[in-house]
Amino acid sequence: MTHTNLKEWDSKSELYSYLSNSSSRLVVGADTEAPRAYYSFSTERNGIPFQFGIIVNQRKSPHVLSLPASQMILVGHDQAISVVDFANLKLSISKLLDGLFYEFLSDSANEQILVVHELGVIALSMTCEVKWSFVSPDVLLNWQIEDGKLRLDVTDSPAPYLIDLRTGNV
Repeated sequence: MTHTNLKEWDSKSELYSYLSNSSSRLVVGADTEAPRAYYSFSTERNGIPFQFGIIVNQRKSPHVLSLPASQMILVGHDQAISVVDFANLKLSISKLLDGLFYEFLSDSANEQILVVHELGVIALSMTCEVKWSFVSPDVLLNWQIEDGKLRLDVTDSPAPYLIDLRTGNV
């Protein structure tokens, strides 16, 4: 399963016009109340092209991560992550975060994906089950994986939080 880079559209009508040319398509964020940006990306399933639309209420670009082994695609956008069941071509779940989505980090040693957001992190298994989560008392400034731990630098905190990647314990 492969996908190309995100393409940004000027309007919802342009995005939907583009998607209408594909017989296989799905829109993440279609019910966004105050849309501000519109994106699409392409992928393939068994050699058949598939088009995704993403509608967001923040100007920050969404992130897309393919999980070929579980046939899922993660989309990080706004204050949420959406999981697309690519085997059945449907939106599986959408989970609200405690803050604005920042990025996905791969932790292959523990077979998990870290969902970093404005106020913390959620560890997901490769089948998108929540393994653990951490919510910080303030906004994350910086984060990195080092020596089996996730280091989180937080606003107004004198020392970083060091989170054990296996358990989520601080």
